[in-house]
Amino acid sequence: SVHDVPRGRFVLGAVNGVLGDHIAEAQSSLAPQMRMRVHGGRLRHVPANLAADAAEAGTATGKLAVFIHGLCETDLCWSFAAEKRWGDRTCTYGSRLRDDDGWTALYLNFNTGVHVSANGLELAEQLEELVRLWPVKVTEIALIGHSLGGLVARSAAHQGHALGHEWIGPLRHIVGLGAPHLG
Repeated sequence: SVHDVPRGRFVLGAVNGVLGDHIAEAQSSLAPQMRMRVHGGRLRHVPANLAADAAEAGTATGKLAVFIHGLCETDLCWSFAAEKRWGDRTCTYGSRLRDDDGWTALYLNFNTGVHVSANGLELAEQLEELVRLWPVKVTEIALIGHSLGGLVARSAAHQGHALGHEWIGPLRHIVGLGAPHLG
């Protein structure tokens, strides 16, 4: 599908940033579902599949770094210019955190045209299920959001706390890179 091809994801990310709310309302097949992937893995809508991917790859640790892209972007934005910066096109901030400090990097892909609160709630629900199914005990979570992604991270934490979610316990860091928290 177009969602599984990098070039297709870039185009859909831009389209969804502008028209994502209308596309989602129309139940169009172009509206991406919120999905995550481990570094180098496939996007997964079901947290159980994501947990299985991490276990199979041997990359599951108790420290989860969730990277949340900004408006009109996709999960692939975290490796933009990686070859120029680090000499390796597969290198990302997530892989560097993994190599330097033992974090498991997870990359979120979502429809940026949908309201922040709706994306935040869905992320909170997915994290709740993911932490429950993760192959090792989760001891630390970092949500790292670029621009709009920082707002989604904050919304997920707020809603997860309000709902009494277990994943809030190990949440230690929310990082907003250029996130417009003040409007």
